[in-house]
Amino acid sequence: MRAYFDSSVIVKMYVPEPNSKEAASLIRRSGSGLPFSQLHENEVRNAIRLKRRRAEVSHEEAETAFRRMQEDLAEGRLSRPQVDWGQAWAKTDELSARHSHQVNCRTLDTLHVALAAVLGFKEFVSFDERQRALATAAGLRTRP
Repeated sequence: MRAYFDSSVIVKMYVPEPNSKEAASLIRRSGSGLPFSQLHENEVRNAIRLKRRRAEVSHEEAETAFRRMQEDLAEGRLSRPQVDWGQAWAKTDELSARHSHQVNCRTLDTLHVALAAVLGFKEFVSFDERQRALATAAGLRTRP
């Protein structure tokens, strides 16, 4: 399965959260080279830092998560897609204009769906209902 995974799913690879087991199963089935843009990296890092701030993970757990993320990039489990950011932002605005009044997605959620479409993915993985609704409206299959 070649699919685009939202950052919130990828976070579950590195720190325990609700749905971590389901996320791990979906990720395992996707194979290597999980798309991991700079947007993903920044969102995942920030999510882990926020967990550290809220004392949901220790400093050591956060550092281990960051180290594992870098190892996954180096070993090809995560891969950097070539992104035309101008095209991605244009698609984000198009999706917003067509669907935001119905779906109520935030900008970065819309950007993820736009990236999936611009990069040619046909499947979008997220646990966020609104984001999945937007992905469906954009013509993508969604999981879970």
